Amino acid sequence: MPEMNKKICIVGASARAACWSAVRAGLEPCAFDYFQDLDFPTGCDVRLISKDEDASFPQSPSRQHIPCLPVGGWENEPETMQQLESQFLLWNTSPAMTKRSRDPFLIQQILREHNLPNLQVRKPSDDLNKEQWIRKPLLGTGGIGISRVADTAVESDQLEYDQQFISGESYSAIFFATRSGKMNLLGISSQLIGSDELPQRPFAYIGSIGPVFSGGDKQARAMQATLKDMANALSTQIKFYGLVGFDFIVSHGDPYLTEINPRYCASIEVLELALQESFLSYFNTEKINTKEIDPESVEIESDTQPQKVGKAILYAPRDFQLPENWDWNWFAIQQKKKTWEYSQWVVPTVSDLPAAGTSFTTDDPICTVWTQQVSEQQCRLELRKLKERLKESLNL
Repeated sequence: MPEMNKKICIVGASARAACWSAVRAGLEPCAFDYFQDLDFPTGCDVRLISKDEDASFPQSPSRQHIPCLPVGGWENEPETMQQLESQFLLWNTSPAMTKRSRDPFLIQQILREHNLPNLQVRKPSDDLNKEQWIRKPLLGTGGIGISRVADTAVESDQLEYDQQFISGESYSAIFFATRSGKMNLLGISSQLIGSDELPQRPFAYIGSIGPVFSGGDKQARAMQATLKDMANALSTQIKFYGLVGFDFIVSHGDPYLTEINPRYCASIEVLELALQESFLSYFNTEKINTKEIDPESVEIESDTQPQKVGKAILYAPRDFQLPENWDWNWFAIQQKKKTWEYSQWVVPTVSDLPAAGTSFTTDDPICTVWTQQVSEQQCRLELRKLKERLKESLNL
């Protein structure tokens, strides 16, 4: 029997998290990334791609059996996705199905046909009910570019749409979709939305805490059941494959889907570390070359309650430069840790670490702080404290 290919190529704006997920799955990652942070796994080949130019991946026949995992942002780059699909074994929903999954009108139609909770959507409008709508880019990511219609100029373009606004907490559910169409719920996390550093981006994603809705109580089971019904309904018309994120808001006990991210999502590393499970292992690497992947169903209906793991991104509130003599160990030592360095199953103190001397403009992400606590509320409080301590250390 030939030796299993353990290499994997990870491509996206920030590939650090997915590279660590690959290591947790026993894989050997290489990455195409915008940032080249200091805390990639040891031995990972990281290649810088420009934010202002199209990514280029020279053709190589030897890549045809190497899996490729796209991360944040590539769902909005169909031509690049097609290029990746032609050169690698794509561990992702296909470009054609990705496009369908990002169509808010199709999503609403499918959910309505199955009598499931759904949010109204429409083309950009300036009617009298402004307060009931938010305006979203069709090609958005990370909550960037979302605003209340009441705060938005009347003019709009064809790359935006309006979505019904409802109040409620924001969450993300991670599914693994098999080739046969089975949607396995792996975990749910709470999403942290909006930050003092981003007053002009009220809907920006800044972090995750999880797992939530993971116990065997009535509320958790009901939430899981509805989410599974949604995933199964959507999979009848959208052929998902691999990891898929469903962002949703809970209102009056029901989940309302706000967006689908058919790729590796930012919350996955939080769930992996909290549950001590490797989500990439569900691709069943022993069958990579056959493309026949059908892992056993993985569910989260357990009475055990793991500790919550949380992370939050610190954004630049103004233009600044990281000091030339900056050492991330200074911050780690403040948190009573010997070093910022971490291994694959250890919750970091801080991650996504730029090099000393790096320059930032207002709203740029600087790094990510982490905590592990017994409750979601404790995680939220500790993450706020950590961000304030770091801003003080950086004179921000």
